[in-house]
Amino acid sequence: MFVEPIETIEQNNDLVRLLDEEQAEIHRILLEMTRRIGEHAASIHSSLGVLAELELQFAKARFAEDLLLRGR
Repeated sequence: MFVEPIETIEQNNDLVRLLDEEQAEIHRILLEMTRRIGEHAASIHSSLGVLAELELQFAKARFAEDLLLRGR
């Protein structure tokens, strides 16, 4: 049978408390980041549309290049 020394009980309690505080801080930071990103949701959404259109145009250009190169 193992009996934990009394000195380690307080250290273990401190460790558990610190881990809980760390998780709470991580949660707080992620919430703040989410809030800040959310403030720009409209511009991010419109930028996504522009990027999708740009990617479509590049894909069309690559396709046209491939067709031209195969035709030679």
